[in-house]
Amino acid sequence: MNLAFPCDYVEAADSVLSECKIAAENRLKRKNSRLDKCGIPEDQLYLMQQQLIEKARQKQLEAEAAEMSRLQQENSACTRRSLSDLLSKDEDDEDYDTA
Repeated sequence: MNLAFPCDYVEAADSVLSECKIAAENRLKRKNSRLDKCGIPEDQLYLMQQQLIEKARQKQLEAEAAEMSRLQQENSACTRRSLSDLLSKDEDDEDYDTA
């Protein structure tokens, strides 16, 4: 089915598609060749990749925990400061009431 495109257009499109398929196959062969040349078995590479991913996740969790701790400390300091301000305001108000 050519959707009423001219024959030369369809032939050119098919030619380009074939070239793209060949180029993709060549890229895959080069990639596989590099994988073979590294000398490490594929299952070991997969294991190494999984370990790196796990390390990255752990590092992210540690960073999030540190940020959460920092925010909690900041919140605690703000709460203490607010309570201190309220208490000192109450003491100031008492000074005015005695007059």
